[in-house]
Amino acid sequence: MALHVPYAQRRDNSPVYIGFQQPPIRKRHSNWWGLGGLLLSLGGLITCGLLSPVALLVSLIGLWQNPRRSAIAGTVISLAGLAVASSIVYGTVSNQMHRHERIEQKKQAIYMAQQVDQGTELLESAARELEGFRTEHEGALPAAIDGNMLVIKYQDPWGQELRYEPGINQATIRSAGVDARFDTPDDLTRTIEGDTDYEPLLPVER
Repeated sequence: MALHVPYAQRRDNSPVYIGFQQPPIRKRHSNWWGLGGLLLSLGGLITCGLLSPVALLVSLIGLWQNPRRSAIAGTVISLAGLAVASSIVYGTVSNQMHRHERIEQKKQAIYMAQQVDQGTELLESAARELEGFRTEHEGALPAAIDGNMLVIKYQDPWGQELRYEPGINQATIRSAGVDARFDTPDDLTRTIEGDTDYEPLLPVER
């Protein structure tokens, strides 16, 4: 429909179109989802990624609407916030795991030290019994079989019986130690002075 508006009757400064219709005025659409996602993503950075998952969800919804610029910016910033949050969580969990491992290692070291002390006390008990034998037998220590019969009743903290090893003018009481294997570096020993009937084995002639 043609518009014929006299100049004096115009109510504003809009142009007068004569002979054809006035073109419709385009309304500017706002992407509220995208804007909300952008604001939440900025809040996510401030809160070290706490709001970033919500911001990412809102921004992704905003990508389905126009204009998308705020939604795209919100998505990118949300992903950055998630990366920050993930690094913080990973660092916290890693530190807790290392702390737990250090505590467990310390407990294990204390426990092993206690076992070593118990093993040492056990050797001393066996040594006192052998010293009593030496006193009763005028300074002589028992032979290999007799000595092992005396100390075999003592069991160290690692489940092994003590071993009696006679030598020259002395004898050794041995505990297998932590690895429960004799003649290894972690063995616990106690030496007792005294006469023995130890005779070294002579090499067999072939």
